[in-house]
Amino acid sequence: MIKLDESLFNLRYLRIELEINIFMSGESYFYIFTRGKDQLSNKMAVVFIHKEYNSSRKFINFAILENNELEEYFKLKTLKKQEIPKQGIPFAIYI
Repeated sequence: MIKLDESLFNLRYLRIELEINIFMSGESYFYIFTRGKDQLSNKMAVVFIHKEYNSSRKFINFAILENNELEEYFKLKTLKKQEIPKQGIPFAIYI
């Protein structure tokens, strides 16, 4: 996790390219939270990778956190879901 004490960049105009290797088994999730500070908020954008149980299919999901007005918790609302091609095929995601 990378956390800065103060904002050094205007992230609206900053493009970051990230290469990561993730090994997923069973039913797995890998989350990336953006636009966050010290706690969860409804301004956060979330990217998560989901691997299905008993399958090699993986999906990348773009989501936001939604505040539940009645209770003090957040719901994950998926805006876009896309299957990731099989391993060995280069795959790029631009946000």
